[in-house]
Amino acid sequence: MGKQKTSSEPRKPKNQKGSISSSKAANVLHQTSSTTSTGGGTSSLMNAFLTKGSSSSSSSLIGASSSTMLSNSDKNIKTLHPTLQALLKHLNKKDATTRLKALQSITNFLNNPTTSTDNDPYEYHQSSNTNVNNTANNETTKEEQEKNKLTEEYCKQLLPYMPEIFKKIAILDFDRRVRLQLFHVFKIITQNVGKDLGRYLKQILPYWLMEIVNEINDLEISKLSNQIFLNIFKTLEKQEN
Repeated sequence: MGKQKTSSEPRKPKNQKGSISSSKAANVLHQTSSTTSTGGGTSSLMNAFLTKGSSSSSSSLIGASSSTMLSNSDKNIKTLHPTLQALLKHLNKKDATTRLKALQSITNFLNNPTTSTDNDPYEYHQSSNTNVNNTANNETTKEEQEKNKLTEEYCKQLLPYMPEIFKKIAILDFDRRVRLQLFHVFKIITQNVGKDLGRYLKQILPYWLMEIVNEINDLEISKLSNQIFLNIFKTLEKQEN
């Protein structure tokens, strides 16, 4: 008798490459948290960060549940720019394209910040970085200083929401484009918040590490997430020394 063929799982569309099931994620998270709690595989600097994160205020997570990015009852919502508020709400949408455009718009908003509250949030999806330093000898202009200051301010406003965003999108979102864009946003944030990241690192790190080691399924996301990781701790090690 011939050998019976086993049914193979249907291939995922290209844009769904690299995501894993919630049960697999839970298993990896358990293993990662066990390793982290014992200090295995982490530098002394990271352990200090994690200790700082665990002893910080409980206001690090925004929203009453993992399915909600924003909670109107949360006192911190008032500190978030209205454009960012509107864009975060779109991350709850079922349509992957809507989530992708929201993250792209957040990326462009952080790169091209404004104090105005009258803009259409999605206009930032099509915008580009137009504030380029054209002064002689690359001198920083007053306008650029103000732009950088706003970017830093908005990144710090957005940082408390990142644990909830990572919980919802990193690894688990079926569309790889959404997960990749999340790390483009996260890269800008990490470049502007400095040691403030330590307050939320313990909640973000497990999802972040899973994307780093997920290089077989999605090399592009793995490279970007690993680059952010190395840049952060290289900078912090210099600051410590």
